[in-house]
Amino acid sequence: MMSKFFRGYFLLALLIAGCIYSLGDYQTSIKKGIDLEGGSELLYEIPLENVPASQRSSVASDVKDVISARFDSFGLKEISVAISGNNRLLIQLPGSDNDALERLKGQIERAGQLNIHLVSAAEYSSPTVVAEIEADMTRRTQAMMAYNSLPVDQQDPLLVPAELDRIVTYRKPDQNGNRGQAVVVENGPENRVSGSFIQSASSGFDQTSAPAVNFTFGGAGSTLFGNLTQNVGRSLAIVLDGVAVSVATINEPIYSRGQISGSFTRAEVDDIVTLLRAGSLPTKPVLKSQQTVGSVLGKESVDRGTQAMIYGFLLVVVFMLLYYRAAGLVAVLSLFFNLMLVLTLLVIFRNTLTFPGMAGMLLTVGMAVDANILIFERIREERDRGKQLPAAFKAGFQRAFWTIFDANLTTLITAFVLFQFGTGPVKGFAVVLSIGIFTSFFCSIFVSRLLLSSMIDAGVIKELKMGRLVSKTSIDFMSMRGVARVLSIILL
Repeated sequence: MMSKFFRGYFLLALLIAGCIYSLGDYQTSIKKGIDLEGGSELLYEIPLENVPASQRSSVASDVKDVISARFDSFGLKEISVAISGNNRLLIQLPGSDNDALERLKGQIERAGQLNIHLVSAAEYSSPTVVAEIEADMTRRTQAMMAYNSLPVDQQDPLLVPAELDRIVTYRKPDQNGNRGQAVVVENGPENRVSGSFIQSASSGFDQTSAPAVNFTFGGAGSTLFGNLTQNVGRSLAIVLDGVAVSVATINEPIYSRGQISGSFTRAEVDDIVTLLRAGSLPTKPVLKSQQTVGSVLGKESVDRGTQAMIYGFLLVVVFMLLYYRAAGLVAVLSLFFNLMLVLTLLVIFRNTLTFPGMAGMLLTVGMAVDANILIFERIREERDRGKQLPAAFKAGFQRAFWTIFDANLTTLITAFVLFQFGTGPVKGFAVVLSIGIFTSFFCSIFVSRLLLSSMIDAGVIKELKMGRLVSKTSIDFMSMRGVARVLSIILL
């Protein structure tokens, strides 16, 4: 008799096992936000001397957007990035992992400017030419920045200052920190392609199975890269923030896809991919101060808030068991599994749990209970109409489905708006709420139905006994729809 439920229970058992495995030690697997466990606070200043006057008013916002995009690509921490004053950024990073902090600081402080240059054929390693080019580095740098700030369609090769024909970059430093071999590259517009044309970037492996960065050009970038790689036999240097991260010989013309390979670690590849996806900074921020901060809310506030959530959850459990009895027990089991799923997805997606996120989790508890109550009350209505329990059970689920679906959909739209336009803790709340919407819908429609239907089919539950505060109702709600519309317009 229970064989028809085997697949459902088998899937449920797999999910529970996966949750237990993913959570492990949940206290260490779930990352907490700075409001719960403290972290580091970084203050950066944005230099404006090399930024055109017309762009200075928006440069702080532009830098903030790029850095936020880089952090979003990491997906590891909920990091607050806020503008302080005209040209300062205040960045808060939760946790006390020094290695992670240094890596994230590297993402903040790197300009992320990538260019692909032709290597000068004759002067590839000539010390004389290197010394000559570097002799007037300040003037050359200023001229290069002024030229590069021009729109692409105005970068006429005939306007290139003579000192910009060639520039010097260096390979990555060795393990001892010594500067690598000098590389002289051509800098004219026809001899280089900007990384801003890169359409997509991803981590991968080269022909030796070493970590590498794969990238794809789109639109005009594909044409420019194709023209540049027509120089078969010459070398290309991929220059990131003034360092030649890769130098390779052109074997054949390439129009859309390329690869950056070298002596990279997996972490270095991930960092480069993040930089390429998020874009380059208009100016490089300078760290002014760094300090360790404690929990923003304070331990007592966090403990009291956590206790309030636990007590609220327990009250819901007690109410469901006392009022809905056997059906309430099913709802409680579904509720526990729902919470387990939410925590598991937070771990899988490496999301940071903040106090607003905990509030979002508690809200999903209410939504999950509400869905089960709708189902139980629908079943009660069908039983009052004279249907047998199995038929009432089937009809109750069918009638409640679209009500539950609509309620979850409208809440999901709200969560989406909060995520799109919110920042920091608001986004954390929206993420947890969105996850909770999906899990509560799944648990109410699949888990609760599986448990109830199998228990009814096996004869464990012969009648769904529930509490009843009001025996009969005769309120004509539809006759009041005009008043309801007016009130809705006023309130919304």
